[in-house]
Amino acid sequence: MSNNVNSTIMDNMRDNVHELWVIEGRPDLEDDCLQYCYDNIDRPVPITMIEFLSTHCSQAMSTKDFEFAQEEHRKNLVVKLQNLSKEMQENA
Repeated sequence: MSNNVNSTIMDNMRDNVHELWVIEGRPDLEDDCLQYCYDNIDRPVPITMIEFLSTHCSQAMSTKDFEFAQEEHRKNLVVKLQNLSKEMQENA
């Protein structure tokens, strides 16, 4: 392929990824996704984007995970406050 054709393909892919991208404030991740799409140029962009995000977001927290962590943090704070209160009463 000529350089002009390659350049056009790359420009179209960049535009396609940018048009489909919905994660605000993460241009770095969008760039990585675009590179992944370039590396898998023989496959449809939406599929490669889903694949990329699936591998990169496998460690993301769900709402349920967040709620559990929040509840555990709250419980730990209550225990710390109870221990502090006991110490203060013992030292009074």
